[in-house]
Amino acid sequence: MDEADLIVLAFVAVIFIAVLGFAYLQNKARDERMLRQAKKRGGAFRKGGFFKVAELRIPLNGEMVIFHMEPGSRHSSPKTVARLNLDTPRLPVLRMVHNSLWQKLMASFGQERIITNDEEFDRDWVIHSQDDLAARRLATADLKEKLSNRLFRHLDLQIGPQQLSMTVLTLPSNDEQFDQFIDTAMLIIRKFL
Repeated sequence: MDEADLIVLAFVAVIFIAVLGFAYLQNKARDERMLRQAKKRGGAFRKGGFFKVAELRIPLNGEMVIFHMEPGSRHSSPKTVARLNLDTPRLPVLRMVHNSLWQKLMASFGQERIITNDEEFDRDWVIHSQDDLAARRLATADLKEKLSNRLFRHLDLQIGPQQLSMTVLTLPSNDEQFDQFIDTAMLIIRKFL
């Protein structure tokens, strides 16, 4: 190996170490954010491992709501997820997403949506469900106010008989944003529990 090869190798090694260090610091910041929320909300924090993401667990009405953050990769977007699993079927079947171009295209091909009679909400959000009452229970002024936050631009809310999953395609950049995500998830869950 000549001197030029050694310089290139050293440069690549420095870049690799810098990327690993940055990823470690980001992961540590996410863990600390979840730990602060666990203390604030009377929940528990479970540290992740090599193949498992860290989890924040917050009790609500005798059930456990699980929050986690997944950093993105080359093939997937970052995600922040709230999940509730129930032992017995108690939830309506419902899906709510932001009214994007894709949703407008689906509507033009005949995919049905629920109209909540709130023009502003119906313009911004699409609800698919067989349960009109559940959709109207969801589309309230308090939720509409929370959903106006830019964090929820790529929200996907899926509710099934035994599971509720709320996903946004971003990672909260600070405690305030994570707080807003948790508050919104808890508000939605309280509407159906």
